[in-house]
Amino acid sequence: MQISNLKVESNSAVLINLLQNYDCEYHPLGTIVTNCRSMLQHFASVHVKHIHRERNMVADLLAKNSTLNAQGICYLYEAPAIVTEALLDDIVGVARCRSFRTSCTS
Repeated sequence: MQISNLKVESNSAVLINLLQNYDCEYHPLGTIVTNCRSMLQHFASVHVKHIHRERNMVADLLAKNSTLNAQGICYLYEAPAIVTEALLDDIVGVARCRSFRTSCTS
């Protein structure tokens, strides 16, 4: 499969900033970001965009689940059960409310 146009959506504003704007030579994740930028150059068109976690539930669930496993790199050949509902919600366009944390001081 040849992919020429790639959309990258992430709920990490820090990651998007690093990929798009930031000179990351001395950043702790600099090597990884540089490698990602290098891979992105192989596509004819790349669109990198920040989205809220509620629009990225499948990736959010996979990331949370990965912290429970100490398997290192894991290749998935089909969607794991933990994301089935979120995938179906995405297919039919279920809207999710954006949640906010607030703190009150007296």
